[in-house]
Amino acid sequence: MRSTVKTSFLRLAVITPVVAAMGLPVSSFASHDDAPFPRYGSRRLESGLKVIVHEDHELPVVRLEVMIRAGSVDDPVGKEGMAAFTAATLTEGTDTRSAIQIAETIDFVGGSLGADAGYDATYLS
Repeated sequence: MRSTVKTSFLRLAVITPVVAAMGLPVSSFASHDDAPFPRYGSRRLESGLKVIVHEDHELPVVRLEVMIRAGSVDDPVGKEGMAAFTAATLTEGTDTRSAIQIAETIDFVGGSLGADAGYDATYLS
């Protein structure tokens, strides 16, 4: 099962860009110099967590996204769905605050909270 899913994923990862590129004129493939990469800072915390920060003062907005390098591909045999279950529990509250209290606090300032498990990573935003 795992090799079938992995093979299907790899095929999709290879075929999608090829099909997308077939409909584009050669001139649409601009040089990388035309699109500069945004400036960012990077720091590793004592816990080993790597933090990458990109500041953009155009809007008064803060966005935080956490990527944990563990996804459904890392689910133990016989415990498929563990990554998705873990991601779902990340927004379900703590010992001192319920999920509703957290959601209301974040919503009050115009924010949102979400978590999702992908193939090779889990995301919290």
